[in-house]
Amino acid sequence: FKAHSAEHSYNTLIGCSMAILSLPADSEILLLEMGASHRGEIGDIVAHFPPTVALVTEAAAAHLEGFGSAEGIVAAKMEIARSARLRKFFYNGDNPLLRKEAALLPTEVDRFSVGLGECDYRIVNPAFSIKEGEPSLSFSLSTPTGEVAVKSRSFGRHAAYPAAFALAAAMDLGVDGKDAAEALSRAESLGGRGRVRRLPCGAVLIDDSYNANPVSMKAVLEEAGRAEAPGRFAVVGEMLELGERGVDFHRDLVGLFAPFRRVWLVGKTWEQEAPLGSGADNVCHWGGSLKELADLVAQELSGGDLIVVKGSRGNALDIVADRLAGEKEP
Repeated sequence: FKAHSAEHSYNTLIGCSMAILSLPADSEILLLEMGASHRGEIGDIVAHFPPTVALVTEAAAAHLEGFGSAEGIVAAKMEIARSARLRKFFYNGDNPLLRKEAALLPTEVDRFSVGLGECDYRIVNPAFSIKEGEPSLSFSLSTPTGEVAVKSRSFGRHAAYPAAFALAAAMDLGVDGKDAAEALSRAESLGGRGRVRRLPCGAVLIDDSYNANPVSMKAVLEEAGRAEAPGRFAVVGEMLELGERGVDFHRDLVGLFAPFRRVWLVGKTWEQEAPLGSGADNVCHWGGSLKELADLVAQELSGGDLIVVKGSRGNALDIVADRLAGEKEP
């Protein structure tokens, strides 16, 4: 297929419009990302650009200020199913709220679950490792037509979910499973989206600086905490737009810092009346410039070490990641 998608994360109505305006005349498939920070946004995009195939990979705690609750997030994401042209719906079968909503779709819409549990497309035995700076994710995907062996250069076992969704959608469109898996094995993670980068000092950087929510932050810290490395380090920003429970979500992360030699916390949420993470010898609250932080981190890194950089976009931790990698001028 000749497929076309938006550059970067152009997931608003304007962004999707830009993707369509740049659509080559010979394209056979248009892939749009539909994002939202409050109810009604996805529904508005769908009204303009109704999809025939929809994928809802997860409905995790994010943008709670705009949605109010997990149920509100699911309701907002299910606005994609309002498309009058919808014929196929792929959803995270491990999420009970999404399972419930998928069951309510009209009978003319074919529904396919994806996940680790009893799903139409089931992720089997996900495994991950980093050797000499090269990430290796592998799993088997049990499909309605048989097993497919999958290998990817994405970071972490949690990356098996988007990989499985991509394969499921491709196979349903008629792409051979082995061909789809081969294409996936060559794919590179986007900058700030879990990209693994080798630093000049020989350390390995997990650049997940683009954004963060409680589920993704937990997954990345857990995976990095399991990694084999002489020293593990982390620069952890905030998870913004979580509403009244924001501090609680941050507090829940503190127990994940133990496997790291040093953790630098960035952002005001970490500096509440009782500073979160205080009392641990390996935790430091950082209030200076991000360039200075990057230089400080670089001084502590040695060959073979692992450093994670992750936080919400508002923290601009890409400055730290890029400076560590030597990609930006001082």
